[in-house]
Amino acid sequence: MKKLFFLPLFSILFVYSDLSGAQEKMPPPPDGYSWERQAETKSAFLKPSGWFYKKTKQGEGWGYFITKENIDKEGRFFTGLSVFIIPKSFKKETSSIPSFIKSFFGELSQGAKVVTPFFEKELGPFKGGGIVLRREDAKEGAYIVYTLLLINSQTGGVYNLIFEAPAKEWEKAWAIGEPMLKKFMIDTDI
Repeated sequence: MKKLFFLPLFSILFVYSDLSGAQEKMPPPPDGYSWERQAETKSAFLKPSGWFYKKTKQGEGWGYFITKENIDKEGRFFTGLSVFIIPKSFKKETSSIPSFIKSFFGELSQGAKVVTPFFEKELGPFKGGGIVLRREDAKEGAYIVYTLLLINSQTGGVYNLIFEAPAKEWEKAWAIGEPMLKKFMIDTDI
């Protein structure tokens, strides 16, 4: 059974379902986007038209990159979404989810200017938070990073979504990136 939830603070649409089925089970993407589906993590993320997609695996974790630049050709990217999913990796025995989230964002914000302060929210089994930071890089210049961390309190699955772009291009990049962080699909079993 498919359950749809809308989370106003994150403005994210969560769909808890088996995404391995037919394309018609998924909601239509916004104009100018298509769905990038990941069967191994039962997830789907929006990919803007003309952007690139790369999938990696390290240990038990998966990395998905939806980027303006071609990582395979250029070896890096400046604008795009990085998604890291590590199933069953959070251990309640070592830390509580709220304290882990606060510690994670506390460390993440060191040495950066806070653009949007840390916020937290719960929805179903997911507990999470986010922050927007401005970082300075002597070589590449300033860039803005929107980080969202979600932890499934039932399975220990960890989801880290990061959208970043050069500061001088942020407004234009965020107009494309915001829908990517407003509408994506993850499964409660991961």
